[in-house]
Amino acid sequence: MVKIILFMTYVLLVLLFPIYSIKDKKPERAFCEFIIALFLPFIGFFYLLLFKTQWTNENALMQLDERQADDNSVIMERMDKEINVLPFHEILSLEDRMTKRRLMIEMMFKKADQGYQNMSDTLRDKDPEVAHYGATALQSKKRKIEMEIYEKEGLVKSNLRNREYLKAYIQVLNEYLGFENEKEFILKTVKDNYNNALEIMLSYPMPEKHYFIEKINLDLSLHEYQRAEECCLEFQTCYPEEEEPYIHFLKLYYNTKNAGKFYDKMTELKNSTVEFSATTLDIVRFWDGGNNV
Repeated sequence: MVKIILFMTYVLLVLLFPIYSIKDKKPERAFCEFIIALFLPFIGFFYLLLFKTQWTNENALMQLDERQADDNSVIMERMDKEINVLPFHEILSLEDRMTKRRLMIEMMFKKADQGYQNMSDTLRDKDPEVAHYGATALQSKKRKIEMEIYEKEGLVKSNLRNREYLKAYIQVLNEYLGFENEKEFILKTVKDNYNNALEIMLSYPMPEKHYFIEKINLDLSLHEYQRAEECCLEFQTCYPEEEEPYIHFLKLYYNTKNAGKFYDKMTELKNSTVEFSATTLDIVRFWDGGNNV
């Protein structure tokens, strides 16, 4: 009688293993455990007990890893959203190096619209890894622009009167000139091409204002003051009721220290019917000694 009770108790204990495995959605494991425990009395039971404890610990670790992976995924997703609104200079000011490096990689390599100044700022960062990211990104961006210049130059040459190709060509040339550390002879070649492209653009009827402004600024940077004045005259002829031509005349005469022409143009601006922006009004008041305009 005692033997029967012991046997029944053992069978009930043995059934705990398959029940536990079925609960974990592992029916094959449940069947194997039942056979081992049934045909290896006591030895099989203790073997499965030891195995089950080890497996439970491993399973707990796996679940913990999965939860951590999910948490990391949520954090990464949140950071991906935040990077779209986080200013570049704030990323550079972060104290946590790992976070800063991760955000910098995201910003520099996955968001290709970063300007030259932002990339240059990374070169002076105290973290050498971040500075390296900046140098690599700068070189990559420069190579990309060089390829675009080559491609768009070919399109312009084969389609001389296509205005859209010319616009795209001017844009990439302007962007390349932002690389201030480029060799001078290379920049001179780019500036010459840029000047030629702008002259073609300005030969079209009623070119957009910003092309006049780009041409004037380029002439000033090259100390081509006569060309700059001629461009200012063309600008004013095309846009006689706009303030920008006057402002660039003033900029030219200020740079050349021509006080006579400067104040003549200032008087012309004050007596014109041009509607002043707040900035232009401040300029006029400043040079007019604060008098009402």
